[in-house]
Amino acid sequence: MWHTFTRLAAGLSVPVLFAGAAEPAAAQDRVVITAPELARSGASTVYGAIRRLRPQLLRARPSGYLLYFSERRPVVAVSEEVMGGLEVLQAMPVVEVANVEYIDARGAKQRYGIEAADGLVLVVKAPALADATSPR
Repeated sequence: MWHTFTRLAAGLSVPVLFAGAAEPAAAQDRVVITAPELARSGASTVYGAIRRLRPQLLRARPSGYLLYFSERRPVVAVSEEVMGGLEVLQAMPVVEVANVEYIDARGAKQRYGIEAADGLVLVVKAPALADATSPR
């Protein structure tokens, strides 16, 4: 929100602009979606929630190689384990997830290898569910 104030200086009026708080107190992170945001999305699946909140995380990206002319999509990892393509998110309920993070192609390739060379959507399960599903 911008406010304009006029200051009188030697008989001339000079407009002075002051910037107010234009952004909400909790600015949206472009690559991380938290559990409360997922719940507020109204979607039942993680894919639906991402599509509503941050659709850019799901978009196809150019491969970057002249040999490959098809666009590539990011892969999905659940609790650090690569699980497959975006279809994994279509079967995952929102209530099971603590947060979702997008890792760009460079970071994903360094962290997860060549299979994640087109980016990665990292899903972190909610703590209660992660403990219940982990083998002991």
